[in-house]
Order: sequence, then structure tokens, then C-alpha cells
Amino acid sequence: MTAPTLIGRDHAAAVLRAEVNRTLTSHGGLVLVTGEAGIGKTTLVASVADEARNREALVVSGTAWDRDSVPGYWPWMQVIRNLERTATAEEWATASASAGEALSFLLGEGRHPASPEITDDATFRLHDAVTTLLVTASRSRPVVVVLDDLHWADAASIRLLAFLTQHTWFEQVLVVGTYRDVEVDEPDHPLGALIGALTTRATEVPLAGLDTGEVKELMACTAGREPDEDLAAQVRRRTGGNPFFVEQTARLWQVGSPIDAVTPGIRATLETRLSYLPTNVVELLTTAAVAGREFERGVVAAASGVRGPELDSLLKRAVAARLVTRLADGRFGFVHDLVRDVLTTRLDEAALRARHAAVVRGLRQAARADPGTLAHHAYLAVPDVDSSYALDLVLAAARNACCRLAVEEVAGHFGRALELVGDERTERRSNIALDLGSFQHSAGLLAEARATFEDVVASSDDLDDPRLLARAALGLHALGVPDPDNEGRREIDLLDRAHAGLIEHGAAPDDPLTVRTLAAAGRARSHLVPGDDRSRDLSARAVTLARGCGDDEALGFSLLARHDAIWEPGSAPERVTLADEMTVVARRSHDTELELQASLLRMVGLVELGDPRGLDEYSSFVALAERSRLPRFRYLSLSRQAAIATLTGDLDAAHATVDEAFALGARLDEPDRVRLWWEQRWALALTREGPEEAGRWLAEYPGDGSSTFAAVPEAITAVEKGDGPLSPRLTTEIMTAADAFPGAFKPIFLRAHAQVAAATGDPRLCEEARTALAPLADLWAVVAGGGAIYGPYAHWLAMVDAAQQRWDAAVDGFTAAWRSADQLGARPWSIEARRHLARALLARGASGDTSAAADLLDEVEREAAEIGMGHAAERARQMRGTAPPAGGAGGGSAARGRPTTERASEPLEPRSGNEFHFDGRVWTLSFAGRTVPMPDAKGLRDLHVLLGKPGTEVPAADLLSPEGGEVVRVSQRFGGDPVLDEQAKATYQRRLTQLDEEIERAATRLDDDRAAELDHEREALLAELRNAAGLAGRPRRLGDAAERARKTVSARIRDTLRRLDERHPELAEHLRASVSTGITCRYQPGREVAWEL
Repeated sequence: MTAPTLIGRDHAAAVLRAEVNRTLTSHGGLVLVTGEAGIGKTTLVASVADEARNREALVVSGTAWDRDSVPGYWPWMQVIRNLERTATAEEWATASASAGEALSFLLGEGRHPASPEITDDATFRLHDAVTTLLVTASRSRPVVVVLDDLHWADAASIRLLAFLTQHTWFEQVLVVGTYRDVEVDEPDHPLGALIGALTTRATEVPLAGLDTGEVKELMACTAGREPDEDLAAQVRRRTGGNPFFVEQTARLWQVGSPIDAVTPGIRATLETRLSYLPTNVVELLTTAAVAGREFERGVVAAASGVRGPELDSLLKRAVAARLVTRLADGRFGFVHDLVRDVLTTRLDEAALRARHAAVVRGLRQAARADPGTLAHHAYLAVPDVDSSYALDLVLAAARNACCRLAVEEVAGHFGRALELVGDERTERRSNIALDLGSFQHSAGLLAEARATFEDVVASSDDLDDPRLLARAALGLHALGVPDPDNEGRREIDLLDRAHAGLIEHGAAPDDPLTVRTLAAAGRARSHLVPGDDRSRDLSARAVTLARGCGDDEALGFSLLARHDAIWEPGSAPERVTLADEMTVVARRSHDTELELQASLLRMVGLVELGDPRGLDEYSSFVALAERSRLPRFRYLSLSRQAAIATLTGDLDAAHATVDEAFALGARLDEPDRVRLWWEQRWALALTREGPEEAGRWLAEYPGDGSSTFAAVPEAITAVEKGDGPLSPRLTTEIMTAADAFPGAFKPIFLRAHAQVAAATGDPRLCEEARTALAPLADLWAVVAGGGAIYGPYAHWLAMVDAAQQRWDAAVDGFTAAWRSADQLGARPWSIEARRHLARALLARGASGDTSAAADLLDEVEREAAEIGMGHAAERARQMRGTAPPAGGAGGGSAARGRPTTERASEPLEPRSGNEFHFDGRVWTLSFAGRTVPMPDAKGLRDLHVLLGKPGTEVPAADLLSPEGGEVVRVSQRFGGDPVLDEQAKATYQRRLTQLDEEIERAATRLDDDRAAELDHEREALLAELRNAAGLAGRPRRLGDAAERARKTVSARIRDTLRRLDERHPELAEHLRASVSTGITCRYQPGREVAWEL
């Protein structure tokens, strides 16, 4: 890119230079130069880029082209190749090594995929590789990336640009893009939304036409003589001051054409200029224009038949006419795309087809064309080029585009391939359609994919080809059934017919396609025909066959089918094992979707077991779903975030996330979105506001279209409200409805069964409920994929016991539910368990029960108010008002906050010592006569280490990472390299120091609200800093590893002490007085304290 003279662009150039200056001294950003065609965007950017290059910046560039043959990510392919040529050998070696293997996908050097599925996980890795490449290069010297003509870029290139600018804002990487805003702003422009989003974070430099004086100056530079003022003004009026138009007009004026004869239009002006050239020059340029914006001398020679000195003479004449320019390595380029447009639009359809055929011959002889370019010209040359040959080229281009993860390009190639094979149903057309359907599914084009697979089903019948039928049936199965009641049986029949056809035509039982079809038949039954025992048999056979055939895709699919076939309350241990095996298979085969499914199912299984590791798995699933950017899993992630927020008592977040998930589900046309949203909003209303509000919700939204399922929340709400005897209809419906739903949905029916039994006191119903719940007493009621969680089964079993006045069993059950909820961090269920425990203790009336109940009700009222469960707090107040006074009947004492289940004949014995113990699932904390359970937390682990080493200085680095502590301590002596300018660095440091001091003062005053507010600001500032560092292994600037360890450990311990303020204030007070935090941490009590650790 060379820099011609700038005229009339002083202000715009100054803005660009300021951006370059900031990049050279501090950090870069994004600049977008806009204006109409010919306005001078490229000239301006080339001039400033040349200045940056002279100041030792590493300048690389790429240009989007206006033609279908251009590969996806074409501008970025040019940028990377330009970087390889421009950087030193050492710079390129370091940068490309940091980027890793993912960079090879963009350059078309990665392995070709086995199927045309493009995952956003791979796209993320590609985006991250390009970003890392440029950031690493900027460590050597500042990088300026120029992207020209973005209005013609593919959407994938714009998404990569957005990713890059988001992650390099504080790096010395400047991106300068140009585009025609007058085109992009049109409502139907495909890049309007993507580029519009970029403008919110960019410095915009709009260009307008030149004024009369500037037109005069440009005409003088172009024609070699100066026009008078009137002539310049006339040209200004006719051209609008567009520099390219002014130049073309000036060249006509230079050869004697009067200005009045110049047609007021740039295309017409170019036509006039072309008329002055010899015919053979125009013919050669026409062939070159069909070949592309840039063209190789050898390709044009082979395509036109003009060679040797004659070719060089004609090209020299075109260069002299300022219509093309000479590039490196025997390449030429048109000075503007308007020149190409004028040349190609002069051809009729037949002539244009013949030129494309000539270009195909030229490309084949040159043997240097990329698959997309060759396929483009061959497709447009049919029938001058044989259609079967063109089809082969188009399919090769589609495979190449898949390898480069270019979504839009893949879709275009497959569409052309189907056009070329015609409408006749053939095996080849069906195979192409299957690949297209798989791609459409992975790209989120679900309706299109369904239509494509249905077309293949019809073709397979005509062709009597069971393999085609099986592949199409599996494609439809993967899409799900929009209307299970009407279409579910058809899917099962289709899969059964496909499997039988494979066997009849000689396929081996362990053939991977046969195994997958068998597994799908089993899985479809488990979802669509509840109670069909064949689902278990078919899935078990599929797993056995898949393990024997050695095909990971078949094994992963069969494990998933087996999981769903056995999915019902009580099967969690086996399901977790299956999910673990799925994870191994997914990682081995790089199957992101299977890994996401396995993570979600493992989370559900662990939560069902009451295992706190389920929450860790939940966090892993959310992170993986966000990182993958797969739309459906982002929906699943949001809806599960709502469920976990409800479980843990973050009720405001739950409300917002439920609606956010529904909105995304609507955009994706998720079939289950309405039912799940309806259920989650009802459950949230029941938890937050109580049964009255839940009843209003049901009245306003009377169901999801499934009256059978809707009867269950209706019955539960009626029981919670205490409306009196349930209607016979509701009782009957919920007792029989469970059989109409897959086993994964049974937990809500079991809850309803227990509550109805308890409400009615019917002995038969109570015994049935107890029989169903007793084997599940240690588990949690988790519905389907974790969309709703209805507490520990022990709670509902205790409700039945309480209804039958089995008070000892009820007290034990509610106590177990309380402990289980605390272990899982489920505050609403802990509150409910304690409220019902207090009711059971008051009803039992044993020694100490009344006092223990009073303490429990105090806790319930306080904690319920804290998290917004106003109805629970009010019920606790009402219950406390009915409790007999301490010292009366049932009097006695019990430790505050400790569940009391002992009988009067078994008095409490005080603990003999202080305990700080973790049993692998929950912490037991005893101090000053009080014992509380606590869920696992890193701050508790830190305190455990300190309590075990009283009086010893323990480095925070050892607490943060015991195995990496030595590395952190060594790094402490060296500090970090600055990446921000000194002023910004000092500002960040001052504010972080102020925040740390203010947080410590707030914590000392026990002002939790103020500390939380300051913590929020501190985390926001650190998040900004994290965005400014860390890519390509770049060290962060503010604070070294030891400082980060200090802040992290201090925050963990501070957070744990806040939680202890609620659960065990005496222990919190002791630890706050005895534990000091910093670069080193220490436990130093005022007197010797013995601990059981």
C-alpha cells in the first residue's frame, strides 16, 4: 500500500495520526473511515499507514473483495500473510507459535473435517489465535492493521474484527477499517447490524467531497496544468467533489475533452475514458476484470491467449492509463472497483459465461487458484464448463470452507451444488443434501435443516437406500420433535424402519451407523413414549455394540441414549458415571456439544445426589456454554442459571434470568421454552412471594398447553394456600399424570403426591407417598435437565410423617433436609426445612423443643427477610406468636441455630472442644458451645490451614496455590512489565489502593453493604485490567503474582467471615480478631485455643 498526495484531508489525517501516536506510545483501538465510493478512504488510510511504517510500526493490511469466489475470512488471510512477509523471522516465529495450531484453519492448512459441521467452539479458537498472533507481534513493535472495503466483507470477518477489538483495547494494536456507509446503512445490507455494533466502540472519520479550491488543486496534480476558478467550480458541481470522479474528469480534460461533454456520472465518465484505449487493451482488461480485483499475469495470459511481449505491452498501456496498477510477484490490480464494474457490465450473459470459462482454463494452467475461486468461475461458466466438473469443484470448495470455518461461504457452495445436480432424486443429490442439512443444523438454521432432511427421506424411499434413510432419520432426531403428540410416533417409526432396513441390506450390527440408529430409536422412546421398556433394552444394546466397534461418535450417542433411558429419580449414581464416560469420549473426539451435554447431565446428577460438586459442575457448564457460543446451549445455560439462582436464594437474579432465557429461546424457537418459563416463574413466585402470588400467576397464565402437567402446580399451590379440600379432579389427575411424562419429570409429581397426601391425611395416599419417597430420602428432587429443583426428598417425606403425627420421624426428616440444604447452599430450602422443623418441634413438645423452635423461627424470619422470602418471614412470625413460652410445657434450652432432635430422656451433651473439620462434603464448625454445618468454600480451607499453624506466617501464595506458591514467591521479587502508560498505571494503582483501604475499614466497622459496594467497584476495575492483559502470555501490569495472591486470599477469608456472621457470630468475631491477612497470613489468638481439625 503506497501513499499518494493527500488533498483536502487535513482534519481526517490529523485524527488518524493521533490514533497512531497513541498506539505507538500507549494503546490502540479501532478507527472506521467512512464515505461513498471514490471519496478517498483508501488514499487517506494508505498515507497515514505509510507514516506509521516509517515510525517503526508493523503495518499489515487486507482488503475485502466484491465477489462470491473470495474465501471466507479473506481480509484476515491477507493480514496474516502480510504479517509473515513484513515481520522479521524472529517476530513471526514467536507470534505464530503463540497463536498455535488454530491459525492453520484460517489459512486453509488445517485438517479437513469429516462432516460439514462448524462449531462455534472452533470459531472461538480461530478468533483467539488471530488475536494472540497480533498481540504477540505488538510486543516487539506496535501493530497497525488496515482493513479496506469492509462493506464487502463476509460476516465471519466482521465477527472476528469485533472479537479482536474487544480483546486488544489496551494493547498496542490499532485497527483501521474503511467502508461505504451509504451502502451499509441501507436496511437490507447483510452487515448492517454487525458493523453498526462496531461503531459504538470506534473512532469514526467520515469523509465528504472536496471544496472548489481542493478540486482545483487535485485537477492540477492530475492533469499537469491548473484549471481556472470557473472550470474548477463547474467540475465541483458535476462531481460533488468526489476525488476519484474529479481525477477521471481531469484526465478527460487533459486530452482535450470539454467539461460540458463529460456525462454527470462516474460510470459514464469511465466508459468515455475506455473509448480512448485500443480495442485489444480493453479486451484484455475485460478478461482481467472477470478474473478479479487483483489478477496474475500468467492467469490472464492463459485466459486471453495473449502472451509474451504483446501481453506486457498491453498491460503497460493499461498502467499508463491509470486504470490498473502493478503489484508484486507478477500481479496487477484495478485502481478502483468501479473500473471493473464498467468493464464487466458491458458483457451480455453468453459473453460473460465464456470469459468465466476462459478464466477457469487460465487458473488450471497456473495451478495456483484456491478452491473457492476456481469453483466460482466454473459455476458461472456452466454449460461452457461441464456441469459435473463444476460440481466437483464446488464440493471441494465447500469442504475447504468448512476447514476454514467460513459459515456463509459453506452455505453458498452447497446451494450451488444442489443447483448443479438438478431436481432429479439421485444418490449424489441426497448425499449433498445430507451434508447441507448437517451444516444448517450446526449453523442454527433449524427449519431449513428439517426441510432438507425430509427431502432426503423421500429420496431414500425412491432409491431404496437404507443408509440414506438412516442418516436423514438421525438428522431429524437431532433436531427434536416440535409437536411430540402428533409427530413423536412418526420419528420412532422412521428410526425403526431405518434400522431394520440397514440389517436387511447386510449392515453389521456393530456398524457405526447401525449402532447410532439403534441408540436413537431407544432415546426417542424414552422421550416420546414414557414407560416403553424397549428404550432401556435398545440403549443397552447400543452401548455394548458401540464399545466394541471403536467409533467415538457412536459411543457418545449411545451413552446419551442410555442415560435418558434410565433417567428417573434414584438413578443419579449410574447417570453420573455415564456422564463421566461421555466427557471422556467428547474430549477425545473434540465434540463440544457432547461435552456440554455431559457437563449439564453431570451437574443434574450431582445436585440430585445433594453433592456440592454439582454447583462446581454448574459453573463449569455455564463457562463452557458461554465459551462455545452455541446458541442452544447458551439458552440451556441461561435457564439453568435461573434454576440455580432460585435454589441458592438469589431471587432477583433468578427473575431476570428466567425472562432472559425465554427471550433467547423464542429467538431460537426452542420447543420447550414456554413450559419451562411457565414452570420456573411459578416456582419462583412460590418461593419468593408465597402461594397467594403463585396462585395469581397461575390464574394469569393458566398453563402451557398441557392441562395434565398444569394440574400439578395448581394442586401444589392449592395445598400451600390451605384452600381446603382439593377437588377430586386435581387429586385424580396428579395421581395418574406421572405415567404420561418421561421419568426425568417425575420429581414434581412425587412432590405433589406427598403434599396432597399430607394435606388430606388420607392413610392410603400417605402410605403410597412414603413408599415412593423412602428410597429417595437422601436425594434431591431435580426435574429433567435441572430446569427446576424442588428440594430434598427428605423434606417431602417429613411432611407426610408430620401429617400422620409421626413427630420423631418428622423432626429427623426436616433436620436431614436442613443439613442437606445447607450443604448445597440452598438457602430457601434451608429456611423452609427449619420452619417446618420448628412446627414439628412445637407439635412434639418434648423437653427443649419449644426453645429450639423459637430459635429456629428467629433464624427463619431473619434469613427469609434477607433474601426476599417475605411470606416465609411472615409465617415464622405467626408461628412464633403461637408457641408456648420457654419454661412452660416443653420448656428447656437448645443451642441457637442447632437442630435439636434429642428426646427428653436423651439430654444434649456439650461439645468437649472446638472443631473446624471438613468431611469431604460439608464443614462442621464448633466454637463457644455452638455447632453449625457450612458448605465448602475456599475461605474455609484457607482458615483451616491457618488454624493448623497458629502463630505462623503463611504466605498468601501458598494458600492460593500450594503447589505453585514457590513460583509466586520468586516472581514477587521481580514485579511486572508495564503495558499501560505511566499516567494510567498510576491512576489504577491509586484507586485500587484506596479501594482496598476502604474495604478493610468497612469490614472492621461491620458495614457489609458499603464493603460490598466497594468490592463491586474493585471487581469492575480489575475486570477492565484483565481485558487489557493476559493474551499471548503477556504479563499484567498492575501488581505481581504475590499481590494478586494477597488480594484473592484476603477476599476469600473476608467473604467467609461475613457468612459466619449469620451462621456463627461468636466464631466470626473470634476469627476476625485473630486472623491477619496480607502478603502473609497468620492466626494469632489472644489465648491458646485447641482445635479439632
